[in-house]
Amino acid sequence: MGTSKTIFWSALLALLLLGGCSSSPASIAYDDPAPPEKKCTLIIAGSLTVTRFDGKTVEWTPAFGYNWGEVQIAQGSHNFVADFSTGGGQYNAKNITASYNNFKAGHRYRMVPRMQSAKTPALGSLDVSIVIEDITP
Repeated sequence: MGTSKTIFWSALLALLLLGGCSSSPASIAYDDPAPPEKKCTLIIAGSLTVTRFDGKTVEWTPAFGYNWGEVQIAQGSHNFVADFSTGGGQYNAKNITASYNNFKAGHRYRMVPRMQSAKTPALGSLDVSIVIEDITP
């Protein structure tokens, strides 16, 4: 197996083992002024910490022992900056940006990291991006 595949599968395994015992999301407090009927739910993977939301400093990360965290945000377009870290800190990435242009009220969205071998490979290096997807049934 090639080095890049080994790195990918090692990182994926670390991500799956990260977090702890609970598979239900931990609630993350955020005082969004939008009324409840104009909000949606964003579920954040335990390996991500959102540090900026629409230019405002935040610290959205699941509580210890949780694989996921969830926060209520207003519908519409939003920009995020997040940090990524696997269990044990073997792989880290800072200031990853992501945008989503059509959050819909009442929907549920998931924010997860996407990892791939770096374009300019160094031992253990990964390119990390963020994927936001609508998971509303």
